[in-house]
Amino acid sequence: MKLRILASIALILLLNGCSTDIETIDTNLGELNKIYPLEVSTYKSDLGETLDIYLDYSTCVRDAVDNSSFFKALRPDLTGSQHVLHTIKGTTISPETSTADASNLLMNNVVEVNYANIPGALEQIVNSKNQALLITDGEYVTSPESERWNLPYMKEYLKKWLIGNRGVYIIIEDYFESYNKVNCPKKRFYMLFTDDKLKDNFYTRFKNAGKLNSPDISIFKLTSSDARIIRADERLDSNFDYSSDTLFNSELITIDNSWNDIYKYTSSMESEEEEEETGDEDGEKSDNNILMKGLKFESLNLTRYKIKDIEIRAYNISDVLLDSVHNKILSKPIPSGLKLDKEAFRKKGEIIILITEELQKYLETKKENLIKIDICIRATEVIPIPCEKFVWKAMIAKNKDNISVFESVKQALEEPSLKPENRNSGLLYTIYLKTPEFK
Repeated sequence: MKLRILASIALILLLNGCSTDIETIDTNLGELNKIYPLEVSTYKSDLGETLDIYLDYSTCVRDAVDNSSFFKALRPDLTGSQHVLHTIKGTTISPETSTADASNLLMNNVVEVNYANIPGALEQIVNSKNQALLITDGEYVTSPESERWNLPYMKEYLKKWLIGNRGVYIIIEDYFESYNKVNCPKKRFYMLFTDDKLKDNFYTRFKNAGKLNSPDISIFKLTSSDARIIRADERLDSNFDYSSDTLFNSELITIDNSWNDIYKYTSSMESEEEEEETGDEDGEKSDNNILMKGLKFESLNLTRYKIKDIEIRAYNISDVLLDSVHNKILSKPIPSGLKLDKEAFRKKGEIIILITEELQKYLETKKENLIKIDICIRATEVIPIPCEKFVWKAMIAKNKDNISVFESVKQALEEPSLKPENRNSGLLYTIYLKTPEFK
């Protein structure tokens, strides 16, 4: 009898010791994006449907009206759009009309007015919420300084527009202008301020209408926010029991398998980094095994930047979701245990996340795990713009090349605050990984 009682007590103690309540995390991607909000301008445009057209009253625009086949083809799309036509007559900038007939009449009567206030027009453009087109020769003349041939006067305006995750398309057309009875080669700039995230933006309209196919023009796009990640359907090994949800540049992956199974299934795959190290696909494997794949850069060569390096920053945020006030201080950095397959990135632009046993040190044992993995751009280099396309022989400043527009663009792109690795701390994509407790 005594032995039975002792056995019963032992069984009760054993059962109590094994029955541990595991804290569960009930969340969704919408809630996570509220706690860790995305930068709105990375996925949604704040621009309207109106096009502000700024005409530099100069020989440049007068010649476009009379002689440019490109302008003549584009003109109906401009005057027929929802627009406001602004005139730049010397230092005076005025909104004139928004009707097709009145705009056509103004275009037909452009005459030269000295000292065009191009900076003033740019200031209005970048402070507006409309798309805009500035047509100008880029020649900025002030008194008493005369032609500002080496002043990058457009830089700050370009920077301000681009910092909002927007884009500028610069369409360049060569033409000749008479000065002191000499025909001088010059540049005509059509500077279109828009946003690719805006459905049916004006660049897309002009392109789809076939108006940008002219052999007489060159087109350059300025942006620092065009890195794109392509997402495949299969993200994990087929052995995993998982589900996923996506929203903009983030996703939530929920794995139902135990951590023993997670390590077992990931050990069946070898990364390109390991193949590079061993020199043999069948060589001995290291502790680095693929946890996630299926993400890839659309291109490492962006419009104006080349991506040189990326990194991941990982955090265990289980406590954040269990805390009613969503206290971000409860995020726990994961300095090791997750890393990128750099060879796959360098060779193919693929984003493959590797897992090692080091990760176990940062996993929760009494609650479900929620791991935040940020994919970040670490380093880029500027893809140079061709100097010869933006520079012309100064007409007023003798024996000088007018480099003002070229330097404006070049210096804006080189601005540290515009480089992709410094925008939003380089954050490009976020994966939330939800798993059971570690045991």
